[in-house]
Amino acid sequence: MTNYLIDNAGVLTGPIEFPVVPGLGVEIPSNAVRLTRPLGPAKPGHVWVMVDGLPEERVDHRGILYRTDTGKSLLWREVGELPDTVTIKAWPGPHHHWTGEDWKLDQSDLAEKKRSEVLRERDALMQHAQLRIAPLQYAEQLQLITPDEQTALMGWMRYCVELNRIEQSTGFPISMEWPVPPTAGTP
Repeated sequence: MTNYLIDNAGVLTGPIEFPVVPGLGVEIPSNAVRLTRPLGPAKPGHVWVMVDGLPEERVDHRGILYRTDTGKSLLWREVGELPDTVTIKAWPGPHHHWTGEDWKLDQSDLAEKKRSEVLRERDALMQHAQLRIAPLQYAEQLQLITPDEQTALMGWMRYCVELNRIEQSTGFPISMEWPVPPTAGTP
């Protein structure tokens, strides 16, 4: 007879030799099983488990798996085929969705997120530009503007127009080029 221990997942470990207890003989613990012959090695990625009193080879995916609905990792402790709700394939990151066989990048989801980010950045740049334009416009309205200030005003206004048209630029929102603000030397 060959002895095997059974862990919490039902996996057989062994063969194991149990010591002889003086006056009692070999004591078999409750988490052990005796088989008439030793088991051969399990195939790669498989383990031996007891099913209805008989040893059976089952696939073993215990460890870190990923939820197919969120991509979040979880610790899997069961032996056997996986349900459709988890996968062994690591989640690549945001905007990836499970197709039933693999993770796929959702280009429209990525583009929408990028579009929102670009428009927020554009609005922040426009606010900064407006802070530069306001005093120059005051100088112009009061007829106190210098030629350098007039050039700076035109540059900042042109920059704002280009920022405002960013959605019309080639490659928007993924790979477009930002307008260049007037040089730092201008007021």
